[in-house]
Amino acid sequence: MNLAVTTHLAPRTLGRVALRFAVCLFVVAACSHIALAQLSMLHTSGRNIVNANGQTVVLKGMNLGGLFVMEQWMTPYPSSYPDMYSVMSELDSRFGVTEEQALIRGYQQSWITTQDFVNMKNLGFNVVRVPVWWGNFYPLGNVSNSSWRSDAFTQLDWVVSQAAAQGIYVIIDMHGLVGGQSNSQDTGQSGVYNYWSNSNDQGNSAYMWWEIANHYNGNPTVAGYDLINEPQLGMTSVPSEVISAYASLYNSVRSADPSHIIIMEGAFGNWDWSMLPNPSSEGWTNVVYEMHEYQYGGSQAQVTQGSINQVSDFNNHASYNVPDYIGEWNDMGYAASVYQGSYNEYTNNGVSSTMWTYKTSSSGTYGWGLYNTTASPTVPNISSDSAATIASDWAQWTTANAYALNTSLGFTPGSGGGGATLTTGTPFNIVNQNSGSCVDATGWGTANGTTVQQWACSNGSDSTAANQEWEFTSAGGGYYEVTNVNAPAEAWNVVNNGTSNGSLMQLWTYAGNSNEEWEAVSLGNGYYKFIGKGSGLCLDTPSASTANGVQLDIYTCNGTAAQAFKLVTP
Repeated sequence: MNLAVTTHLAPRTLGRVALRFAVCLFVVAACSHIALAQLSMLHTSGRNIVNANGQTVVLKGMNLGGLFVMEQWMTPYPSSYPDMYSVMSELDSRFGVTEEQALIRGYQQSWITTQDFVNMKNLGFNVVRVPVWWGNFYPLGNVSNSSWRSDAFTQLDWVVSQAAAQGIYVIIDMHGLVGGQSNSQDTGQSGVYNYWSNSNDQGNSAYMWWEIANHYNGNPTVAGYDLINEPQLGMTSVPSEVISAYASLYNSVRSADPSHIIIMEGAFGNWDWSMLPNPSSEGWTNVVYEMHEYQYGGSQAQVTQGSINQVSDFNNHASYNVPDYIGEWNDMGYAASVYQGSYNEYTNNGVSSTMWTYKTSSSGTYGWGLYNTTASPTVPNISSDSAATIASDWAQWTTANAYALNTSLGFTPGSGGGGATLTTGTPFNIVNQNSGSCVDATGWGTANGTTVQQWACSNGSDSTAANQEWEFTSAGGGYYEVTNVNAPAEAWNVVNNGTSNGSLMQLWTYAGNSNEEWEAVSLGNGYYKFIGKGSGLCLDTPSASTANGVQLDIYTCNGTAAQAFKLVTP
């Protein structure tokens, strides 16, 4: 993401480093089992992203902008340096490559810490998109296969392990190919635009993706590989160069990793689906198409319409049979209702999305940061400060030390909840996010027609009452039968096969009918919405009530907390 070209917006202890470097290696190894325990490898199924059990997973999260690709408008380095390449080059010149790499690693370890992943989990996010560039993997002065950095994956592995520990997926996003796919500073090196014409740059970029895919092959925390961020050629029709580049990099990844999702962006030219071919015509499988949504200088109405248009464009290309992902978007500082409306528009239509960005170096209610500064840590003088001073200054830029949640965007601390992951054959309490109450079989009923209501969980936040415990059984095709532990033959059922808003919920002996089967769509961190197979509507708490005894119904999916339910293991 580059803001330097948009004039209406604001511009875009060494011992500690060594210790954390050592600890990081331990954490990567120690946490590898966490990813396997908490997350399931994702793949595509038609227009959906699904996990290994066939459950639809809608990814919703943040970009970790500024972590591996520093941009001057949003990260703490002097404006006299146009990009990260110039910062690293200056540090190389003054202190040598080893010291430069230690300083950059120290910055990265302060910009994003363990607490940041906890923050994202508690806000209900289930994915982070992580921009990287070639300077993370090759030395600046020697780009070749033989010069691959020995620490190329140290910090990225740490990010993946921390995300796994919080049940958050990771998308690895290539913001900067060798040679540069655009002349923007967000590639890591501004003003360099050689990738499209230089075969050595193309070869080194392909090798870089092979290394990444080989390293993360089989790692279920990694949701996918975003091949090229915003490949800017200035064209208005499908440019063969971009499609050729995608094909080359796709083949490089697939030669090392046959299983992970590969993501291709239409964020160039017209910036829409018309820029990309039907994947079947290219022989591409297990791919997701990605768009970016920025209404620069637009009114609030135009920004809101932009999100709607993205969903329409996705639906207009249903024949592509490929999932959609809005990899970057921002609603330009407008009201919380606009930001939340965009997330809901995407999520309710099965479109994954990651907002730009998690944090910036700006203050207050600056709309580009989920977290913005409350203090004013020192920006180091790269050209004159000592290495120790630079390290000390960057160490102050932790979110905990100098930032606060930008509540103007409509997010509430602790709203994520952190529930369990749905599995079959396991009893769960199903707790509504809005009320905190449990889904309950009224009066411990065991007969057909027993109403399904919400009632205070017997233990406060969870319940050991059997009429508030539910089990999921696969009904095939990604749908589930949901039965009550107290009455194992009785399943969720929409009264009279209702398919309209307000149709009520009851228990009935399961017979495999469409009013008895439910798609569980992950909203992140153990929250789900449940969509009826026969109606396409969501399980709902009428009028967002918090009262005991309210009978649940189905209603048009709207992204509200009244339709979000957390799974809790009693």
